[in-house]
Amino acid sequence: MPIKGTRIFNSKKFYWYDTTNSKREASQIAKNIRNSGYYARITRVSDGDYVVYRR
Repeated sequence: MPIKGTRIFNSKKFYWYDTTNSKREASQIAKNIRNSGYYARITRVSDGDYVVYRR
């Protein structure tokens, strides 16, 4: 899955990993990222999509 960009949360850099309009799918992606040993974070953006970030 290609990384599309970066974003800073609490002065830590996260990689913008995936975007989906399904909360369930976002949770699944985040779970897969966490299982790979990364920290994952889900943010909901204004148009209703969920963006998954990983560190």
